[in-house]
This record gives sequence, C-alpha cells and structure tokens, in this order.
Amino acid sequence: MRITGGTVLSMKPGEAPVIRDVFIEGDQLAERAGGETIDASGCYVMPGLVQTHVHLVQTIFRGLAEGLSLLEWLRDRIWPLEAAHDERSFRATAQLGLLDLLTTGTTTILDMGTTHGGDVIAEELVASGIRARFGQAMMDGGDGVPASLRETTGDSLHQSARLVMKWNEAADGRIGYAYAPRFALSCTRELLEAVADITKRLELLIHTHSNENVAERKLIEAATGRAPTAYLDDVGLVNERSVIAHGVNVDDREVAILAERGASITHCPSSNLKLGSGIADVRRLAPARGPARVGSAWARRADGVGHPRDGDARWREGDAPERRDRYARGGQEGRRHRPRRIASRGTGWGRGDADRVWRRLARGARRDR
Repeated sequence: MRITGGTVLSMKPGEAPVIRDVFIEGDQLAERAGGETIDASGCYVMPGLVQTHVHLVQTIFRGLAEGLSLLEWLRDRIWPLEAAHDERSFRATAQLGLLDLLTTGTTTILDMGTTHGGDVIAEELVASGIRARFGQAMMDGGDGVPASLRETTGDSLHQSARLVMKWNEAADGRIGYAYAPRFALSCTRELLEAVADITKRLELLIHTHSNENVAERKLIEAATGRAPTAYLDDVGLVNERSVIAHGVNVDDREVAILAERGASITHCPSSNLKLGSGIADVRRLAPARGPARVGSAWARRADGVGHPRDGDARWREGDAPERRDRYARGGQEGRRHRPRRIASRGTGWGRGDADRVWRRLARGARRDR
C-alpha cells in the first residue's frame, strides 16, 4: 500500500511535518511497496490516536447529567444509569462509542466499564477492529452505590479473573485486560491490596481514578488519613503499570510519588471542565520521564455533543461561558500546555505496554489494520 501526498507527522522527536509518501508492506511500514494507492493530499498522515481513559458504557449517557459536581453526578445520575444497563444497551453504547472513536482517528483505547457487562463490551471491542485494554469496574464499597452495582470483594475479584482468562490477549493480542478498581471511595482496602498483588503477578495494567475533585480528596483523607495518591501507593497501586485518571488536585508529595513509581496520569480536560473540577497541571506532572497522557471520560463531554478529540484542552466556543464559570469554581488559574508534545507522549499507556503500540511513522513500525 502507498499513501501519497499527505503531510506526515512522524512523531519522531525533532522531525518536522513534511509532505512525503508512506509505504506499507504487510503489517509494517516499508521503504517501498506496491498495491493500493491512497491519495492523502490535504490530509495529515500520523499514528492513530490513543485514548487513555474512556468509559464506553457511558456513551449513551451524554447530556443526561448537567450542572453537577463529581459525586452528585455519580450518585444521582451515572451509577443508576449504569445499573440499568442490559445486554442490548451495552451493545448500543459500545458500538456508538467505538464508531465515534474510529472515525475520528483513535485506534487504541483504555476503557473502564461498570460492574457488569464485561463480556459484551469485549465482544464489541473484538468485532470493531480497535486495539484496546479494557476492564470491568470493581466496586465493593462506597456511599450511594446502587445495590445492583455493589459487589462483594470475592465476587469482584472472581469476575475480573474470569474476564482475564477469557479475553486477555484476545484477537491475536489486540485486546487485553486491565484491572479497574473504580476509585478509593468505592473500593475496600482489601480489594485494592488484592488487585495490587494480582496485577503484579500477572503483569497487567491497573486503571483507576484519583485526585479528580476537591470533595473527593477530602473524603479520602478523612477515611484513610492519607492524600489520595499516597493511599493508592500504600496499597500497592502506584507503579509503572498504573494509569490513573485525572490528577487534578495533587500536592508536591503526590507528584513525587508518581515520578518515583513511574505511574502515568491521564489528563481529561473536557471532563474536568464539565464537572467544574479544574485542570491538571500537565507540566508539573510531566517531568523528563513524562507520565502525562490524554483521556476524555466520555459521558462528561458537554451537552451530548462530544467526540473524543480532547487532546488540546480546548472547548467548543458555544460551551465556553458555562465551562469557564465552572472551571473558575475549581479554584485554579488557566495554564498553557504543549498539545503536540502531550500527543506524542500520549500515544501509549503504562510504560510496560508503551512499546507494543504503533506510535511513530518509521520504517519497520507496525501498522493498524
């Protein structure tokens, strides 16, 4: 295959955009190749985008929970809606979300589901052709959690173990499993410590939320006596296989823990603006080794119009007044970031998996099918 006439963004450090041809032979980029020719004139040619935090189960909830803070949004709207899912709605929400992702250039995702329906989501991931790591959410505690979402510790661990056996490395390795304890307020310490032990032995990713909201932070501190990231570190969940969503409200010690452990923060600007949580300080979270990634947390995209194009921390002009007001209530000043730098670093998840994803346009690199 030959892709001709496009402006190539190779994502190689120091290499400027250039108009040139790209050749693909089999499943690798090559110096020359025959076969089909695609005219990409007027287009960019770049590695597929990597969405490092998404909830496919929430795609069809967009626009159903407006003007709420994080915990209100979860307890009053999102958790009851997740509890109401059945097989038909799981398929619809996954198919719609995956269609949006694939048609806007995203070829790899890290997805967190809810406490049921994991097999249905996995089936849709396999059928779509996308590359994904996914996990069924784990919730064995928490105030305001519907009875049909709350699990016992043993059942939560059993269900995740079953899904690992069935789906990890499915579709010739294109689909993998990531353990997904939802967040500290909905998981017991026993569950979190068990996840830390299991994922260490199996060398699997850990996908969770933390430091998203001031109220959440205060509740975790009151319950554990520790800052959120410090608590996750105490139970063994902060390491090079950890992908932690949000990271809005972190203190200096927490930033140091993240750096020392090699954990990744996935920044979700649109989501955090939507709920008035503030914006993560990406420059502070991205030292030389760079643990900052980009996500969206999908149902929080504003007013039901969201696409997964969250990588530059901008928002739609029509939503700006409300979002600016809610952002101001998050108590932070605006910060300037470098979207291309974030994008080039963000085309991977935890460091243990990063090299397995096609991230640069270079001879010998793998292609997405």
